[in-house]
Amino acid sequence: DASDYILFYATGPDEVKAGASDFIASKNKIDSLSYYFIHIDASDSPKRIGSTSNSVSSVTHSVNTCNDFYLHELNEVNLLKSGDGWLGEHFDIELSKSFNADLGSVVSGTDITMKTALGSDVVSGTGSLQIMVNGVQRDLIACPQLFGSYVEAKWTTSTTTFQSNTAVLNFVLNFSRSSAASQAWLDYILLNYQRNLSVGSKQFLIRNLSSVGAGNTCQYSVSGASSALQIWEVTDPSNASKISGSLSGSTFTFSQNSDSLRTFVCSTISQAY
Repeated sequence: DASDYILFYATGPDEVKAGASDFIASKNKIDSLSYYFIHIDASDSPKRIGSTSNSVSSVTHSVNTCNDFYLHELNEVNLLKSGDGWLGEHFDIELSKSFNADLGSVVSGTDITMKTALGSDVVSGTGSLQIMVNGVQRDLIACPQLFGSYVEAKWTTSTTTFQSNTAVLNFVLNFSRSSAASQAWLDYILLNYQRNLSVGSKQFLIRNLSSVGAGNTCQYSVSGASSALQIWEVTDPSNASKISGSLSGSTFTFSQNSDSLRTFVCSTISQAY
């Protein structure tokens, strides 16, 4: 049709899996981009964005938060120069590194779970990685000594929790060593946290792990909404469907069954890429 335009939902290249209470995520080892090819043929019926009505089942869960995650992972160094075992920041000449993580509308007063993985080459004595978040030490990871002629590094993981009342987290990583010959590499830092269902400057995904169960029906309430808001179900990314709901003031509500994990994207046209 003359008024048609192309609008579709696309997933990125990184791998994300949902666990019972959090997400497991990792960067794609091959490419930082996803590639999509659009098929246009006048003889084919056009693919339209479908629509999904509210569930008629009784609501069992009222939802105004969702699970979210933040992954910091730089694939810069391959110690074996073979395979897909990549590591990030190198702690040797520079023993301190920093970065910021913006968690958006994080729920104040709830736990942020931080999982850290690193590789280390502590040839003698001791080594450790200190993780400071907004000026407060949140983890101190001891690095084991390295033994064996054919071992390039030891891999270590650590998981801890903390809370934050601010969305932007400043991370400072400090590597301490008793021998100048020791070194370390950050693999990744993965944050799992709760975020509010609140419209901001960027689109976001709605996935609520705790509400999944046989016979469950969720009523989702999204604050900061306007008539420009669109919510699509993208559980199957190739068959996106626009969610019907109701807008009252600045709150948009919709109800859907949650026997299994459902994924919705909350966006406006101006937030599309």
